[in-house]
Amino acid sequence: MRVPYHDYHPVELSTGGKHTILIKRSDKLKEGQIRGLLRDINKKTLALADLKEKLTSPKAKKRKRDRLERQITRLLSGQFIKEVIRVTIHENQGRKSGFEIDYQIDEKGKERIIENIFGKKFLFTNRGEWTGQKIKVHTFICLLGLLLAKGLRKRIFDAEMKMSREEILSHLGNRRESTTIFSTGTRGRPRVTIQLEEMDETEKKLFDMVEKISV
Repeated sequence: MRVPYHDYHPVELSTGGKHTILIKRSDKLKEGQIRGLLRDINKKTLALADLKEKLTSPKAKKRKRDRLERQITRLLSGQFIKEVIRVTIHENQGRKSGFEIDYQIDEKGKERIIENIFGKKFLFTNRGEWTGQKIKVHTFICLLGLLLAKGLRKRIFDAEMKMSREEILSHLGNRRESTTIFSTGTRGRPRVTIQLEEMDETEKKLFDMVEKISV
């Protein structure tokens, strides 16, 4: 693929020196990312609706604000979600929980992400640093990633899950790992646990398939 010279723009980075940024656009990637974002927004708003109903229930228990804030932060986990869904907490002593919440979709924020981020891959170049050996290593890593993605998609297709490669990577890319450190109250090292964020049924199936793939 030939890219016209005027599509290259040298920029100054904090690392020093001039670099050229090449932006690769993909409509197929963008479509998959949009579907993933809309799916996540729907999932999160359903969870927020459930929380709102529980807070206003006559059977609700008294809540502490800091714990409610942490619960909402967990509900809004995932890539771009905090930039798209806005949640406001209101104190209301007329409620047994002591609180109410309102939430809304930031349509401008959503469109900004879709237009400025989705469907684009950013490549940084620096002719002084890209030696022949580095180019070979970079090419090998790209090909390895492509082969792994194709192998994963075949397994998913064999499991009768109709998903594009972009949708698969979007699902898996939204999952994050958290590390929790517990004090044992005695001398010695604290106890450390590592776990993934809560996954829906589709994400759980995909993750199980990834774990089974051996290189």
